[in-house]
Amino acid sequence: MSALLLLFVCLILGVLVARFARPPAGIVPGLNWWVLNVALAALVLELIPKLKFDAQLWFPIAAMWLTFGGAWVLFWIAGARHRASLLHGPLSHLLWLHPFFPQTRWEALPK
Repeated sequence: MSALLLLFVCLILGVLVARFARPPAGIVPGLNWWVLNVALAALVLELIPKLKFDAQLWFPIAAMWLTFGGAWVLFWIAGARHRASLLHGPLSHLLWLHPFFPQTRWEALPK
């Protein structure tokens, strides 16, 4: 519950700063760089030693690969049947990967 409260407090503070404080123009890329390169790396380094490997960790991995495989088969068949359509070529590759990548970010979060 405290994480949800912190989320809303930060959201409100961000709105207030954007409206009244007028931050510098280059602050957004700088904050994004810090979050991705420093904060995320620190979070990973903190959580990896606490991870206990067991059989339950294979389920999210298998779910991601089954989703990818299912999308690949579905759009491969659709592209083979309709070679003149948009499902053949580079768009079909995009459609294979689209259901796969959003799964990875949510499945990898520790519960």
